[in-house]
Amino acid sequence: MKRISISPSILAVNYANILDEIREAARFVDSLHVDVMDGRFVRNYTLDKFSPEFVASLRKKFDL
Repeated sequence: MKRISISPSILAVNYANILDEIREAARFVDSLHVDVMDGRFVRNYTLDKFSPEFVASLRKKFDL
């Protein structure tokens, strides 16, 4: 049987409860999707929220 992998976008997270929401999602998924917006094709909504340093800090806290 083929396994289906679901990777929800972190862009939809409630920022006030981000750690709790990621912890809850981690119970059901193997990975989270981090949207990369380069400002060329789409406006960059995420740079102020998801800097490379921020994503690196989340990777240290979660095994995703």
